[in-house]
Amino acid sequence: MLDNLAIVDVETTGMRAGRDKVIEVGVVLVDNNKISKKWSTLVNPEKGINPYIISITGIDPHKVRQAPTFAQIKNKLWDDLNGRTLVAHNVRFDYSFLKAELECLDTSYAPTQLCTVRLSRKLFPTTKGHGLDAIISRFNFSISNRHRALDDALILWQFLQQAEKMFGNTKLAQTIETIVKKPTLPPQLEESLLQQLPECPGVYKFYDSKDSLLYVGKSINIKARVRSHFYDDLKSHKELQIKQKIARIETITTAGELEALLLESQLIKSLQPIYNHQLRRLKSLHTLTLTTNPLGYKSVTYKASSDCSSDDVNNSIALFRTKRNLTKALELVAEKHSLCKKLVGLEKTSSSCFGYRLKTCLGACVGKEPVDSYNLRLESAFSDLKIPYWPYNGAIVIQEENQLTGQRSQLVFDKWCYVGKIDEDDHSIDFKEMTFDYDTYKILRLFIKKQPRLIKELTN
Repeated sequence: MLDNLAIVDVETTGMRAGRDKVIEVGVVLVDNNKISKKWSTLVNPEKGINPYIISITGIDPHKVRQAPTFAQIKNKLWDDLNGRTLVAHNVRFDYSFLKAELECLDTSYAPTQLCTVRLSRKLFPTTKGHGLDAIISRFNFSISNRHRALDDALILWQFLQQAEKMFGNTKLAQTIETIVKKPTLPPQLEESLLQQLPECPGVYKFYDSKDSLLYVGKSINIKARVRSHFYDDLKSHKELQIKQKIARIETITTAGELEALLLESQLIKSLQPIYNHQLRRLKSLHTLTLTTNPLGYKSVTYKASSDCSSDDVNNSIALFRTKRNLTKALELVAEKHSLCKKLVGLEKTSSSCFGYRLKTCLGACVGKEPVDSYNLRLESAFSDLKIPYWPYNGAIVIQEENQLTGQRSQLVFDKWCYVGKIDEDDHSIDFKEMTFDYDTYKILRLFIKKQPRLIKELTN
C-alpha cells in the first residue's frame, strides 16, 4: 500500500543547491493509497532567474517577485514533509534544494527518500529512457503544464499507481524497500538509538568506541540533525570520517536555539572535540587601538589578550581572532584608504614608509599630509570593523521555551557578554564571569537581529 508519502517537485533558479534557489514547490500527500492533500505555490527567490529556466517552465518572473519567500511557506511545507517519505524524480536534486533552503532557516531535514528514476529502472530494466518525459510517453499520461511543480508531482503519483497496477502491491513494496534512501550506520551503532533521540532543540555529542569525544553539534531538532550525519550523499570528508567512528551519542536538550548555540560553543571550548575546529578555545584575541604620535597623527597599535573585558572591546577599533587575520585586515584597509603602513603598524622604519615612495601614501609618515585629514580618514576606514556599542541601556534577558518538553530558560546578557541564567524558582541569577567571548558576541548579535521580540531589558 502506498502510504505516508510526500511527492514533491521543485522548480529552481538554476542547478546548484545553496547558490540557486527554489521558485516553485508542488506537494502531493498520499495516505492509504489516496491523495490526502495537494498544493503548490510560487516562491520568491529574492534573486534573478536564469532565462533558460523561464523559457522551459513558463514561470512569470513578475509573479515570482510577488510570491511568498521560502521562509514564509516554511512552516506549511515542514508540516507536510516532516515524518514522510520524500518522493521525487531524481530525488537527490529536489532533496538538496529543500535541505539547503531549510538549513538556511535552522531546520535540519533528513527524510527517507524514494527516487522514481531508480524505481523505474528497477521495475523496467529493459526499457530505454527513465526521465519524466519518457515515462509520460511510455504510459500515455496526460499533463497540462510540464515543468510546473504540481503537474510534475502528479505525474509521479500516476506512475506509482500504474506500477502498483502492473506489479501488485507486494512486488512494488519489495522493490521500493531495496532503493529507498536510508541512513547508513556504522556497525557499532544501533538504529534504535537514533529512534530514541529527542526531536527538540539542544546539543549532541558523538563518542568513539574508546569513549573519546569526536564532535559536538547543535540543532533545533536533535533527531533530524543527527540522522542527517548518516546519509551517503551531500557530505564532506570530515563528516564521513566522523560517521565511521561513532559508537555512542549523548544529548542535552535546551529550551531553544539560543541556549543550544551557547552550550555548543561552551562545550567545544571546554571539551576540545577531535573534529570541531572553528569554535575551539582561542589562546588570545587581538585588539587594535588608536594612539597619537608626537606629530599628532593617529597610529594603530595592537595587543593580544587571553581575557577581554567589555571596556577593552569598547576602547578598541577592531578585534580579531588571530594575528594573521589582523595583519590581513590592516593590509586591505591601508590599501583601500591610502593609509600609511608605517602608522598602521605594518612597517617599521625611521624614515618614510615604502608607500610614500610609490605615492600610495599621502605623506603622513613624514608630516606632509594635513593631520586632521589623515586622522579623519583613518578613523572612518576602521568604522566597519569596530564591534558596535551595546544597543541597550543595561542588561537584557532573553526567554525561550520548549513547547515539547516544557523547558524554559531566561538568559541574561550585558555589553555582549553572557551574564548568567535566571533561576526559575527563586529568580536569582547564576552569575558568570563577565568576559567578552567573540563567539558569544556573534551568536547574540545575530539572534538579536532575528528575534528582537524575545528580548526584554532587565530592570532592577
